[in-house]
Formats: sequence, C-alpha cells, structure tokens
Amino acid sequence: MGNMDDRLAFRLYLTSALNLLADSISSVALPLAFLQATGSVSLSASLVAAGYFPGIFLTLPLGALADRLPRIPLVALSYVVESLCLAALALALHLGVENIFLVSLIGFLRGAVSELSVLASAGYVPQVLGRENLLRFHSRIETIEGGAAIAGPSLSGWVVGIFGGILSIFLPSAISAVNAVVYCLLPRPRAASGGDNAGPRAGGSLFSDVVASVKYVTSRGIHILLLSANFFLGASTASYIFGVVVHLRNDMGLRASSVGLIMAASGAGGIVCSLILDRLFNVGDGKRVLLGAVCTSGVLLSSFGFVSNAWAAAAWLFMLDFAWVACFIFIGTLQQYFTPDRFLARVESINGLVFTGGAALASMAAASWLENYGARAFLAGVGAIAIVPVGVALMMRRGGMR
Repeated sequence: MGNMDDRLAFRLYLTSALNLLADSISSVALPLAFLQATGSVSLSASLVAAGYFPGIFLTLPLGALADRLPRIPLVALSYVVESLCLAALALALHLGVENIFLVSLIGFLRGAVSELSVLASAGYVPQVLGRENLLRFHSRIETIEGGAAIAGPSLSGWVVGIFGGILSIFLPSAISAVNAVVYCLLPRPRAASGGDNAGPRAGGSLFSDVVASVKYVTSRGIHILLLSANFFLGASTASYIFGVVVHLRNDMGLRASSVGLIMAASGAGGIVCSLILDRLFNVGDGKRVLLGAVCTSGVLLSSFGFVSNAWAAAAWLFMLDFAWVACFIFIGTLQQYFTPDRFLARVESINGLVFTGGAALASMAAASWLENYGARAFLAGVGAIAIVPVGVALMMRRGGMR
C-alpha cells in the first residue's frame, strides 16, 4: 500500500463528516420547519420528494458533466449553491412564502447540486490520493458514516429542539459554505498522462458521453460484477427496514423499544468492519472479499426470518451489517481502482442508479410480498439475489472476462 498524504486525507474526511452532519440536520429540520410554519404536509412532502428526483433522473448527465469540468471548482460551486438553497428555504419560511412550485424548484436545485458534488468528488479522490490508498480511504469513510448514523439523528433533533425549525436550517447552510472553502483549498488533481487513465476528453454531447460510459461499463467484467453486487446491495439494504422490522415486531412479538436496541447492533457491526478491514486485506483481495461478503449477506438475510431469539437477532444483524459494510467498501474501492480518470464520475453515477433501482424494486416488492407471504419469505427472496453477482463472477472466471 502506498503512502497517503495524511493532511490531504484528513481534509477529505473533514468534508465528508461535515456533509453528513449537514444532511442529518437538514433531513430533520427542513420537513419539520415547513410543517410547523405552514401546517402543510403536501408542501413538506413536495420539498423532500423534489430533492430525490435529480439522483434518479439526472445522475447520468450530471456524471458526464462532472467528468468534463474541473472537479474542485465544481464541488466547491455545488456546495455554495446548496448553501444558498438552504438559506433561501429558511428565508421563504420566515417571510411566509408557501408557493409549492417555488419550494419544489429550490428543493430540486439543491438535490441536483448535491448529486453533482458527490459525483465530482468521487472522481477527485482517486486522482489525488492514489488508487493504492483507496481501500484505506473508503474504510475510514465508512467509519465516519457509521458514527454519523448513530449520533446524527439525536444531534439533529437536539439542534432543531434548541433553535427551532427555521433557524436550524441556517446551520447546514453554513456547513455547506464551510465545505466550499475547504474544497477550494485542496490541491488540484494530477494531470493524467494518456492511456487508459487520461483525463476528460472534450467534444461531443453529454448524451454521447453517457453512451460511452455505458459501453465502457458493460464491456468490462469487473464492472458488470460491481453493478450486480450494487443491485443486490441496494435491494438487500432497502429490505432491511421492511422485512427485519416486520419480523421483529410481528413474528417475534417484541416491543418497539426492544426492536430499536436490537437494530442498533447492526450499526456497531458496520463500524467494527470499517475499523479492521483495511488492516487485514488489500485491493488485490478485493473480488474474493466482495464475493464472500455478498454471499454472507445473502445467507444472513435469507435466514433471519427463522431467528426467534432476541439475542440471536442482535448477533445476526451485527454480522449482517459487518458484511454489508464490507460490500460498500470494496465496491467503492474496486470501482474507482479499475476506472480510468475520464470515466470516474460517470461510472459512479451508473452504479448509483443501479443501487437505487435495486432499492426501489425491493421496496415495491415489500408492499405485496410482506402482506401476502410474510417477512420470512420476503427476506429469503431478497437474500437470494446474491446469486446474481456470484453467477457473474463464475462467468468471468470461465469466460476470461476482464
């Protein structure tokens, strides 16, 4: 493993932590503030929904845009616009503006620039840290995200409780502005010297860039494997809140307080995984570890419906989240490790779309499967999707796919 610039890495960890903090606060403060100030559920729901649309409908062209333009100014500008959008929403509430079209438009713009910053920063990291350091970086990012998942909701509730909905929106707005400054102070990516890792190529339309990235991904065995693993990961993690909760509450008859304590064990499993993974493995072990984690996740999820003891359920979820985080870390690492610089943001956008697709399909399936067949059958069905990436890996091995 190569030497990593610790000061640069620390600044990247800092921006990630700040961004998670801002998202955690705004996810509570925004809908709560609109409900308190206007009493309109539709206005609040429209704002939240508008923020999700760009991640579904615009992620591919935004990925193409992020591969064309300089990454640092793009991320910094995205944070500035996001900061202004949050401030505008707070100001609109303060002035009593309840125009659903205006609120949705601001929410849509915020969602678009947030997606753009994610894609551009995903292309920036491997260029400045070096691909040999990606496993360590992604492991530490998962540790930060695990801590934020535990502390974020209570912290955001505390902030909203003290400052109130409207004033608390200005805090994530200020954090986004700070992140813009931090990114402006980061070094520019190294210029790639031709070959497969050459930088963004000018010319053509965004549509042609998207088509080129789809052709690139579907022609590489490693990327097909990662897409199939991402689809399984999206479906399995989305099913968690449906199947697991239904099994704990309905099948095992546990109280809500007990359900919360048991599910907290899963967060601990993810943090433990992120703390030790890069100490035991390297990028060369990536495909082997990823397949092991996918298989483990599938088996644990499929068998969870047969668990009938609360302590066993906590241990099951601890191991399940351990395996899931291993999947997240190695998918992100291998995706960036094997992707040329000029495709980094676009490949990130394709993988994100596939993950979202898996999550959406699992959520829709939950509506009918849980009602008709119960949590046990639903969890077994979702866990069985792990067969897909395993099958892709076998075809790669037999067919010599790259």
